[in-house]
Amino acid sequence: MWIVFGAASVLLTVICLALCEKRPRLSVLASAGALACTAFTLLAEYRMVLRWVNHQDWTALMDVVPSMARHLTVYAVVMAVLHGLILFVQSRRVPREG
Repeated sequence: MWIVFGAASVLLTVICLALCEKRPRLSVLASAGALACTAFTLLAEYRMVLRWVNHQDWTALMDVVPSMARHLTVYAVVMAVLHGLILFVQSRRVPREG
């Protein structure tokens, strides 16, 4: 399941970047969806590790968790910074009503 959420977050990020100029409000929605999919990816990974612990599969934990922790940290930070920048730029472009 984490693969589906990870692919969705990357796809929504690409859509967000494509919509930045043409449809800024839809770009913000795509960015929010991508961040939500990023959170779901991290939660799905956590559930996978929890399942390994419940089955006492220590070999899988020792093989995967050290590298997975680094990769997921980089993934989460890059996605958060990228979408934070996109939202910041979009908030300056979209005229405020009121």
